[in-house]
Amino acid sequence: MSNRHQVMGIVLGTSLLILIGLLYWGIGPTLRCSFPSKDAPQAGITAYRIESGGRRRCYLLYLPPDYEPGQALPLVLSLHGFSSNPHGQRAFSQWDQVAKRTHVAIAYPQGTGFPQRWNADPEFGITGENDVEFIRALIKQLVDQLAIDHKRIYVTGFSNGGAMALRLACELSDQIAAIGTVAAPVSPTLLTCQRDRPIPAIAFHGTQDPIVPYAGRSFSNGQDLSFIESHIPNPDLYAAPEWTNLWATNNGCAPDPNPLTPQGVVTGIAYEDCVDNASVLFYSINGGGHTWPGGRNIPFVGITTDDIHASEIMWAFFKLHPLP
Repeated sequence: MSNRHQVMGIVLGTSLLILIGLLYWGIGPTLRCSFPSKDAPQAGITAYRIESGGRRRCYLLYLPPDYEPGQALPLVLSLHGFSSNPHGQRAFSQWDQVAKRTHVAIAYPQGTGFPQRWNADPEFGITGENDVEFIRALIKQLVDQLAIDHKRIYVTGFSNGGAMALRLACELSDQIAAIGTVAAPVSPTLLTCQRDRPIPAIAFHGTQDPIVPYAGRSFSNGQDLSFIESHIPNPDLYAAPEWTNLWATNNGCAPDPNPLTPQGVVTGIAYEDCVDNASVLFYSINGGGHTWPGGRNIPFVGITTDDIHASEIMWAFFKLHPLP
């Protein structure tokens, strides 16, 4: 083999290794999770492990610079989307920046599988993992580690993580005060669960989302469903305005929502006069993609608007909705 071919082989091999590394970094476990801390929580970002369902699970914990042990803190759990991880969720959502200013603890749990994901729908069974019990155990560990304000525990999620937030609202309604979602795929199963109480919710969705269509999705148009149904028993997805309206109806809200002040490409509506003040806000991002408003850009999935910051708006909403 000539020197030229040897050099080309080395370059191609190196490029392939870099590509594999970048792919693993993007959709595999967060690197920090390989080196979890055993120390007490402190300001900044730290990785911890927890046992759940016979498996070691991981989460990143962010505490604001002025954190002092013993001080009561609200808690926000921020769940990554399908094929992402806690590192990606931190980058996309920019929740750390909100926490710095508002004295909030942010936990970024890690899903399972490769790519990483959440077993978000009771019927899907994608991973077989009991992620509800994992989040229950995580909340308990954080309450034991920190002086968490029990009335101010919230869950947010992006895409598959948003669907998981809806499931948690149903199955952990005794602990979770309110939820926030971005680009959540919502199946009928997630809206037919029996909740113990109305859960306040705030949702965002781009009208040009290429992954989770704003207008919903139906596979009941004469297509061959054998493969889909073998993996997802109920593959239909609600349109974003439809599921938020149904959530508001279940919360006993007044049927006619009030318009919110438009901000650039963003319009919104608010369902109010709800049982237990469990209001529902829905923001439409005109032309927005499968992205987190006000967060970092995500390549190849559409436009990210800077007209609003979803995490900032979520926190303003959460502050108004502690656990009754």
